[in-house]
Amino acid sequence: MTAAARGPRPVPAADRAWAGLLRSGLLTVVLLAFVVYRLSAMAGHAAPPGSDGGNWLAFGRELLGEDVKAARSAYPPIVPALDWALSRLIGPLGAAKILGATSAVLAGIPLYLVAASAAPWWAALLGTVAFVGAGYRSEVVAFGGYPQLVGEAFTLGALWLYARGVGTGRRRTLIGGAVLAALAVGSHHLSSVILVTATAVLTAMLLLQALPAKRIIARLVGFGLLTILLSVPFLPAYASMVRELAGSPMNAQGWSLATAGDTFGYLFRNAVGLWYALLGVAGMGVLLPAPAERRTVRTLAAASLLTPLGLFAYFAEVRFLQFLFVGMALGLALAAAFLWEAAAQPRARQAVAAATLAVVAVVVWAGTVFTRQAFPWYQVIDNDRLEALEWLKQKSLPDSVILATATRNGWPIGWWIEGYTGRKTIIGADLRWMAFRQEQAHAQEVSAVVDLLRANDPAAVPRIKRLGVGYLFLDEENWPGGPPDVPFLEPAFENPAVIILRVGDRAYAADGMDRR
Repeated sequence: MTAAARGPRPVPAADRAWAGLLRSGLLTVVLLAFVVYRLSAMAGHAAPPGSDGGNWLAFGRELLGEDVKAARSAYPPIVPALDWALSRLIGPLGAAKILGATSAVLAGIPLYLVAASAAPWWAALLGTVAFVGAGYRSEVVAFGGYPQLVGEAFTLGALWLYARGVGTGRRRTLIGGAVLAALAVGSHHLSSVILVTATAVLTAMLLLQALPAKRIIARLVGFGLLTILLSVPFLPAYASMVRELAGSPMNAQGWSLATAGDTFGYLFRNAVGLWYALLGVAGMGVLLPAPAERRTVRTLAAASLLTPLGLFAYFAEVRFLQFLFVGMALGLALAAAFLWEAAAQPRARQAVAAATLAVVAVVVWAGTVFTRQAFPWYQVIDNDRLEALEWLKQKSLPDSVILATATRNGWPIGWWIEGYTGRKTIIGADLRWMAFRQEQAHAQEVSAVVDLLRANDPAAVPRIKRLGVGYLFLDEENWPGGPPDVPFLEPAFENPAVIILRVGDRAYAADGMDRR
């Protein structure tokens, strides 16, 4: 028998181990490079962009027994807990930066593992680069959406282990999937919706593949029950959220199917045509013939495309479309694998690899442009505002209540006041960004107070007293000019960005009240 007849020589175990180690090292370098890049993009300011980072710090303080939230609100605890723990080590601002940059690449780990199980390692790696380098991920980091990025990683890992566990019947795989699913539930409420919907879509697809229906349903039930059991610690947070929400937390921007073109233009900014083409390529990658060992990945890729599109069609919530990039990256890897295997000549294979590399390079370039646009746009805390926060932290009493106007675009800088200083804050903001009833009520109170202060109307003082406010934090974005001429409000701090007024003791003493 000739060597050709015997087939390719098996790769020694030691060589396979070294190859695996090398590829893991390359993946680590890629992910760390994107972490460093996004951290460098934040380097111009002491704080990361966005207002939500301050909110996670505030929720983290609440988890550890502090009372810093003036409005009744709740949130899944995993990211606030991580933020608080990191803040103990490297300070609150450094913690928010590290958490934001790291959360943006976290889903790259399960994505690579899934893609590498069905495609050449280089295609899996390039698909991962396109995924973590996509501009929209920088958008999510910029507004402070760390929980949805972390939840996405757990959701993808859970769906992969569930799909594999259903196919193999391995109990440990299903248990691992349930653990990750519970962590997704504890990270972000939209991750929970994606998880449930994608699990249903995956199960339906597996049933269509003529697998034994009873086994699939039994494994689904086991996976679901264990996920629910492991998610019990997070149920109080969800119950509080439902109780306190002012309405649906979906679609604050007011998107609709009629404006879907604008939505995708926002999502694919700087490379709209390329991303639409990649969406088509991903769809082809899912539909192309594949060997049996690739079918689970193909099914997961299809579910990762259909689930966010279906949820967006129903809710018009753009954040669901973040998971669409998972499906596109997996579909791209599958398409590259198909073309690689179809290419008979080395030059043809080189062309496939070069074309994939070129596409990914354009994606990353467009992502860097997106980053340079998004980070400055969402920046809330600059050096002047940080100086004002530090003054409040040092000069106000721990039980002081602050009334804070909104900053640019109606963003709630008050979340940073609560998270950084630990002072309860009546927060002014655009009502679209405030999901909870009492948050919205506070925002309306702040608007009413500001209107009175602009008119130098003393009627502002009784409103301020009713809220128990000790300090007013006036951001120049909503308060151009000097301090108002209103009795009992004493200038305490001023710089080019912020005026802080102290509510004089006499304002409360007249009614026998204590100023806080």
